[in-house]
Amino acid sequence: MMSRPLHIARYWYIALVVMALGWVVPAQADITTATTRHIGPECNPGSALQKLSFIHVSDMHAHYGNSFSDRFPKIRRYYQSVLSENPYTLFTDAGDDHETGSIAEILSKGNTTRMATFDMGYDVRTIGNHDFAWGEAELLLFSRDPKAIVLASNTRYLGHNPIGFGGVDYAEVQVGCVRVGFFGMVTKPFNELDLQYSGRYLPSFAHRWDWVARAKEIIAAKRSGVDIMVMLSHLGIGTDEAVVNHTPHPDDPLRSGIDLVLGGHTHWGFDYREIKGTPIIQPEFYADGLTRFDLVWDVAARKILSYSHQNIYTAELVDVDLNLKKTLAAREARVAPRAEHESGFLEFGHDRVDFTKQVTAKAGKWLLNADAALLDPNLTVMAWNRFIYPGGITQQALLDFYMVEKQRSNTPGTTSLYTAQVNGKDLILMKEQHPEWVYDGPQEPDENGLHTVILHKAAALHPAIFFDPGLRLLNVRPRTETWRVLDQYAKQRTDNCLYLDTDNRLPSCEPDSPTTVWNFDEPGNPFLADQGTAALGYRDPLQTGWGSRLTKFKTTTEFKVPALRDGASGIMSYPATIPSQGYVITHAVPPNGAYQENGYLSNYTIIMDVFWRTSSAAYWRALLQTSPGNGDDADWYVQNIAGGGMGLGNYFGSIKPGRWYRIAMVVHAAPRGGIIRYYIDGHLVGQNLESGERFAIKNNQVFLFTDNDYETRPGYVNAVLFSGHAMTSSQLAELGGPSKRLAMPGAVQSLPQ
Repeated sequence: MMSRPLHIARYWYIALVVMALGWVVPAQADITTATTRHIGPECNPGSALQKLSFIHVSDMHAHYGNSFSDRFPKIRRYYQSVLSENPYTLFTDAGDDHETGSIAEILSKGNTTRMATFDMGYDVRTIGNHDFAWGEAELLLFSRDPKAIVLASNTRYLGHNPIGFGGVDYAEVQVGCVRVGFFGMVTKPFNELDLQYSGRYLPSFAHRWDWVARAKEIIAAKRSGVDIMVMLSHLGIGTDEAVVNHTPHPDDPLRSGIDLVLGGHTHWGFDYREIKGTPIIQPEFYADGLTRFDLVWDVAARKILSYSHQNIYTAELVDVDLNLKKTLAAREARVAPRAEHESGFLEFGHDRVDFTKQVTAKAGKWLLNADAALLDPNLTVMAWNRFIYPGGITQQALLDFYMVEKQRSNTPGTTSLYTAQVNGKDLILMKEQHPEWVYDGPQEPDENGLHTVILHKAAALHPAIFFDPGLRLLNVRPRTETWRVLDQYAKQRTDNCLYLDTDNRLPSCEPDSPTTVWNFDEPGNPFLADQGTAALGYRDPLQTGWGSRLTKFKTTTEFKVPALRDGASGIMSYPATIPSQGYVITHAVPPNGAYQENGYLSNYTIIMDVFWRTSSAAYWRALLQTSPGNGDDADWYVQNIAGGGMGLGNYFGSIKPGRWYRIAMVVHAAPRGGIIRYYIDGHLVGQNLESGERFAIKNNQVFLFTDNDYETRPGYVNAVLFSGHAMTSSQLAELGGPSKRLAMPGAVQSLPQ
């Protein structure tokens, strides 16, 4: 299922009409059945009770790349932990493993998602609508899971590929003393208008949409031979309810013949409800969570005594399957080496309309050699978000902006770009009929000439729906996915040292006068900068002389703290300061960014190599203060718990006592769409959004290690870097972890092809 809200109403409509369906092929009475699978120890007849556990996921949608916070390895590890406590545990997946996630899937044409799904080691899974995306050959391979039983109860393969289709209508799993029957069905396909239709996903597959009738056939044939009947469903929760409601148990018409529905497809987040006593489960989507369902089986009476469920967010899980993590990372590095590298750089944040106008339309015209672009800005995931934030834009981020959902299956994605030719008079009409769309082209087109215009897929293929019925589009051609256009455009702009959204030059291509570094290696002049023009000194408005008395400059050896990774170094020891104390950086960088007209520095970077002893670890530790009079809370802290994170309001990463860290704060302050990114040892650990005027630097000064209400502790600093521009993730990665000397990395290089 797609992620946009317009899907939601459809499921209730499907539920209402489910009884009237049966469109594509005659009803098949035969039921292909997998060989019985055995899971867990053999049944012990002497046991009074047996616990049976299900770990259920759905709509994982390829969220396994490095951008997705170890979601697959965390879920896999959680399943392993439950299995270790209860060997009668089943791992299930209700489909839609493909599309909208990792860019590795796109570049491998589905292969990496197939392999990642196999790596998860499910016991039983079904096929979702997005799993047809890459065509017959890939789907056949996907259906032949080396471990999992793959269910496809309303799907028939009619082709002749020798690989063969691995999906079956029905399967039984013997789990100790409990025999569990499974069947699973998929919803109808979606077209390029994002509407469901009654045809086939692919020419070689036929389907039944009379889900109730199909469920009744399976229940009539198989229910008496099992203890529990489970529907593993990719139908959506409304249709699940309808199927349960209209499939009576052969021995008790007041009950459903289905004991448990492990569902998917709806994308509403966690959902649990009961119909006729049958639990219907919907887990989180995008690998953001799983649902655990436990039941207690009375072995002698052969009935369920009790059951419970638990919803678990992946972000709450700590343990990771390290082998799976390594496997997924290696595969992504091989298939998509540029996935997490910055393709280009945005100077400002943009809402979806402005981004379409300033970037997407221009990129399309540049690459496709078109005269005009007419694009619907709502065909981006950013319809869910307010802004695209400034800074580096990765290849993965571009795909996140313009997801590829191949509807219809094995065709270009719904956000792909097409070109067509149209006369100037019609081009004017098209523009006037959609004033909410973004138009980039001649304001007064030649009415008698032909113009090449870029459109998204649906508008290009269905002009009569979007424009006047008499309008003619000539030479309609699919060209490329939108994210690919943006990736190539971003690379071209970066190679020419330009931002993606403005014609200003990238700071990394200019002489780096805005950056100053202090390494504290000159005992006689400890605040002497290694490079740059900014000044570092004591903040002492009361002229008490505290700075030279309480600040010490020695080596790591003399302070009896650990050396840096490459040896002993000169460092600074600072005290727990009071509000009238601290350290001040004074710079001469011209105002920049969103608050430039206010005379403020909106975009900047602070980096520090820091160390705290255990005695300071459980306290707030102020790092940066932008308030000119230190009149409010600082703007960057380390949290007041041992091993806590850093940030403000939200805290990221982990900083433990007794070791050195290279921490960084990269700021884009803006009234709308600002962002602060936090790094530890070169790795992005988190970000705070909507970062406004508070974080801009006023009066050319910013303070270190001070706070308005004494939230400071003693510490050590090996180096400080201040830059009057927002450094990139690539530059932070190049700097890496703490070392004897901190030096500004080199300029941005041309990106690899």
